[in-house]
Amino acid sequence: MSELTRFAAVLLILVLGIAGLSSPAAARIERVYIVPMSHLDIGFTATQAEVAKAQKPYIDEALFYLGALEDFAWTIEEFWQLEQWLRETPELEKRESLAQFMLEGRLELGGSYGSMHTGVMTSLSLARMLYPSLAFGEEWNVPVTTVIQNDVPGYTQDLPSILASAGIRYFLTGINTSLGFGGFDLPIGGNPFYWEGPDGQRILTWVSRDSYVEAYSLTLPKLRSMIENLEEQGYPYDAVLFISAMDNRDASAALGTLLDVVRVWNRERGESDPEVYMATPSTFFQYMEERYGEVFPVYSGEWGGLWERNKASAPGSTARFRWVQEHLPAVEALAALLGKDTPEARAELERVQNLVLLFAEHTGAAGAGWPGNLTKAQTDISNATVVEWMEEAEGRLKGLLAQLLSGGQGEHITVLNMALAPRSGPVTASIPEVVWEGLRDGRLGLFGPNGERVPLTKALPVDHRALNPWHTAHPEGTAGVQFWAEQVPPGGWQKYELRPIADEPIREEVRPAEPGQLVILENTAFRVVYDPAERRFTSLVDKDTGKELIDHQAPYPFFAVLRSTHEDAFAGKITDILDPVPDGVLVVENELGSTLRLAYGGESAVSEMWLWLPRRGSFVEWRVVLDQEQMEYVPYELHSSLYFAAMPFDLGRGPVEVFVEGPASFVGPEDYLPGANRGSLVMRRSVELIGSEHGVIISPRQAFAATLETPAYTGLEPRERPHILFELLRHFDEAGTRDLGPTKIAQEPGVERIAYEFRLAPASEHSPARAGAFGGDFHVPLMAVYGAVLE
Repeated sequence: MSELTRFAAVLLILVLGIAGLSSPAAARIERVYIVPMSHLDIGFTATQAEVAKAQKPYIDEALFYLGALEDFAWTIEEFWQLEQWLRETPELEKRESLAQFMLEGRLELGGSYGSMHTGVMTSLSLARMLYPSLAFGEEWNVPVTTVIQNDVPGYTQDLPSILASAGIRYFLTGINTSLGFGGFDLPIGGNPFYWEGPDGQRILTWVSRDSYVEAYSLTLPKLRSMIENLEEQGYPYDAVLFISAMDNRDASAALGTLLDVVRVWNRERGESDPEVYMATPSTFFQYMEERYGEVFPVYSGEWGGLWERNKASAPGSTARFRWVQEHLPAVEALAALLGKDTPEARAELERVQNLVLLFAEHTGAAGAGWPGNLTKAQTDISNATVVEWMEEAEGRLKGLLAQLLSGGQGEHITVLNMALAPRSGPVTASIPEVVWEGLRDGRLGLFGPNGERVPLTKALPVDHRALNPWHTAHPEGTAGVQFWAEQVPPGGWQKYELRPIADEPIREEVRPAEPGQLVILENTAFRVVYDPAERRFTSLVDKDTGKELIDHQAPYPFFAVLRSTHEDAFAGKITDILDPVPDGVLVVENELGSTLRLAYGGESAVSEMWLWLPRRGSFVEWRVVLDQEQMEYVPYELHSSLYFAAMPFDLGRGPVEVFVEGPASFVGPEDYLPGANRGSLVMRRSVELIGSEHGVIISPRQAFAATLETPAYTGLEPRERPHILFELLRHFDEAGTRDLGPTKIAQEPGVERIAYEFRLAPASEHSPARAGAFGGDFHVPLMAVYGAVLE
């Protein structure tokens, strides 16, 4: 996909000439559309509940001004704002008045639920962020044509396709690049432009270069300067749009300052001065289409992957978010498949989706907040609210799943596959302890759908204090068993019977690593070597090619946990390599595979580490648990510490090609808008690194962001060495509060230990289908339920 698929000033002039229109290069600015709104930040200037409470008077005030002033216009930036007003405004006449202003074109509703971190969302969540506004538009017969995303400095390349598929025609964004990154190289003649998605669908887009606050606190000299600046740079059209917004502010600023400036300007303007309007976004876009047709340049590509990384300041909630977001469509499909898609089930699913959107909103993460914005109490409440959102979402979805699968009995295990293709893989099920005893002692056996005996073993014990939504909990009186399920049909299930037998007990070998000896583990794909003396993984060999995949010249070990202070991270430096001494090194060999387990002392930030090589799978899994209670304390003046998982690969000489899975497509080396950041990698489920001699595919469950070689926030470009650093979390201890100044806070209340899991496999070349399936298998694995009867 090319970076710029159509852009040439000469061609633009020629097309305009053919259409009978004057050349925009020769036109002066004749119309200025100023679009006032309140920018939504849920939890940025106050707690989430306080921001919600403010929306009712904000919109009431705007409606009053719309009724009193014919030249006043207002835009409701996001549906969440209107949602709060609707909850507090049952009066039909007020709702009718609001809809009437929309029909008149003086009030507009943005098409999205909020301004989102689009890179951490799935295609389904992106589509559903549009549902509430579209449903309101259908109910009240008002147009919803524009999606507004403000503050966030970039977006996934899949967004235009999703918006266009839903009937959205326009995209308006006031990007915030005040921190020194974000956006892309948009030429002065490239605004507006058609932003084209991977499937060829496109939307007319306007990027406000000076953010959404560009016309806030507007004065006559500032307005003249903004217009003259565009004309001096050669802006080629006769109309321009400026956004006037501020974080969670009412309409009084637009009335008290902005409208006065507009009126005075129009009253005193000279013959060469443009006319200025207070307007809605669609008014501007419709004028531009009518005036210039479809001659605007077309861009395609990615320009996200930066602000999404703020979610790492809420690592436990982000893990829950990722589990819920991936499993939500599977549970929905299962409810429909079983004929249990009841109104109650749909209400639960709708609430879960709503919580997903709240967390995906660009202020939906825990942490220290913006200095001086919140009091100590507000900071703690805001962080606790984020945790509660995702606790509730996970609890509701798992509760509904349990209801859907309840009611069965009998000695069998049902394995479900909610993917669209047959799948094989490891499964874990909770069974009664007495049944496990029969299996363990050889008095019971597990048999597959074709009558074949299926090897199984007891699930290895895990640290239940570590947050891990993918972990199968085993209630009291039950035990966890694991086995390998084969060719489970798509959207279906297989039954595995438990039958009496007379056989040998299940064998499992658990042995400590021998002093002075290397630990060597193998399966069909890999040979792994761990050196207990060096406390290092020293070899990872692809057995098909014999290629050693670890770069021994890297500045950090493979499968190591690294720490960078905030200052060092932005400078691209590693502060520490965490190198705790394990209390024990155990090797477990059983029917499913080989596991290396490293347990660490209670004073280590690294609590435990596992490496698992399944006998029947062509992959390796690595698991590490971090304990935030044992992390080095970070005083306010040092801001935060960032923790990374290091995987320095050797894939051959020369640059590495990186393919990152987004919400609906993969982003390759050529799939970026001109000048967009390429170094910060935010992924849905998988990333492929393809070198000159070899390649690997990696699927992280809880982690979602990475850079190559450096911990720097914007990453590194070009990518010379495939040393990938997955960001695990950003750790805060103190915040700069409004009332107490720097003080200790509860960053993510109740979340102390967090498990991170990764699956790796060889990859000779980029394959979107294979990589997508690989990530999907790991994120939404086969589900196993004891006794379930599905019909």
